[in-house]
Amino acid sequence: MGAGLAALPAPRSPRYYSLDLWRGVACLLVVLHHATIYAPSYRLAERGEAIPPAVASWFVAATTRLWVGVPLFFVISGYCISATADATRRRPRALATYFARRFRRIYPPYWVLLGLLCVLVLVCEALVPGLLADDYAGIPPPGRLSAGQWLGNLTLTESWRHHLGGGRIGYLNAMAWTLCYEEQFYAVVGLLLALAPRRFFLGAAAVTALTAATALLVRVNAYFTKAKSGVSMAFRPASAQQLVGKQLAFIPQLSVIHDP
Repeated sequence: MGAGLAALPAPRSPRYYSLDLWRGVACLLVVLHHATIYAPSYRLAERGEAIPPAVASWFVAATTRLWVGVPLFFVISGYCISATADATRRRPRALATYFARRFRRIYPPYWVLLGLLCVLVLVCEALVPGLLADDYAGIPPPGRLSAGQWLGNLTLTESWRHHLGGGRIGYLNAMAWTLCYEEQFYAVVGLLLALAPRRFFLGAAAVTALTAATALLVRVNAYFTKAKSGVSMAFRPASAQQLVGKQLAFIPQLSVIHDP
């Protein structure tokens, strides 16, 4: 496989340094979005109610829309990972290299963060009981999570683990849901590298079409049955946003990549 892939033309400038800027913008938007969630004006705007006529209130209300940083980040992520996979598939041991790098970039830092978060929660509970406990954006005590929830948190599978293993979904760090979708996307890209390295972008297009069709069917079914399906969780907007980024990664290669 390595010899055949070595004949593929090199991708044309797969990295755009402006993406670092846009990733920073997306992160700042999300930080601002989360920084004001306890302000009264935020709750009012979120419920569509009238807010006090003050500049500060209008500013806080505007932050309720800054969740757009999340889909922006997912699109950028879809592009970056697909461009990386495109470059990696030309190298020896491409699949092992791809997964090793993804694991090294995500899991060790994430596990360190979880450990520090556990220490922080335990210290806060000892000093000020209930400080971090609330129904809106609280952090649960580590001992309150079940074994299954801990498994889902440590493996970044909690976004779908509960559909298979039962029980309720439970995050120690609620923002980890984004990493859960990142890992699912990494797995899909890895499968494409394993199954169709020479037709990577053709496979990506097929996965995108299949995901879009499945998401549409789930939405239509939910509309007519007035019920939420657990399957729909696998096709949240995050999945579509990353797949859009994956297709964008193909654009710079149109004149040099051949998938016979």
